[in-house]
Amino acid sequence: MTRQTHLALGYHETERIYQEDKRHKWGSYADKSDYVDDINRLKKLFRLTVREDSSVLDGLDIPQIRELCRKELPEASKNIEGAKACFVFVADEAVLNDIARGVFVIKVVGYDWDEDRLGQGWMRIPTGNVLTFWESLLLWDFIDSDVYREIKDHWFGEESERYTWPGDASIYPTHGCSEAQPACHRNSSRFSQFRLDH
Repeated sequence: MTRQTHLALGYHETERIYQEDKRHKWGSYADKSDYVDDINRLKKLFRLTVREDSSVLDGLDIPQIRELCRKELPEASKNIEGAKACFVFVADEAVLNDIARGVFVIKVVGYDWDEDRLGQGWMRIPTGNVLTFWESLLLWDFIDSDVYREIKDHWFGEESERYTWPGDASIYPTHGCSEAQPACHRNSSRFSQFRLDH
């Protein structure tokens, strides 16, 4: 997942995307090195913590995992202090079963989810859409919308185990940058930025 995110961020480093970026056109990134520095800062934010002893998580549901993280990772609480939205990615047994079937998803969990809100505070997203989700959070905050809107609406119980976030239509899709795909002569190269010959 970290590799996929870095590949998707790498797409933003291309000259064409830099030239088309509204922030560059508005003068925020007159110097491309500032633009690339910001992308590199984003890359450093994506970390993956793996547990050696998975028995600690056996039988825990998402709210219990959220509470365990709050107790075991006090520095994480300090890091998110003042943040407008806080999410963690969880690969539980259901996610691992999906991966075994070739469905590459991860659960996005509202770290600071208030249990009194509607919904359950998590949803599934394709691993290739991690950057799109993150960009969506920034956009929703910019337009003063609820960054939790996707995970609070209508998804409960078994339905939430099947629903996969389709992405945000207002964000340029970067999943093609972070998914290895076989070359196919009938497909135009515009559908994916990276292809593997077979």
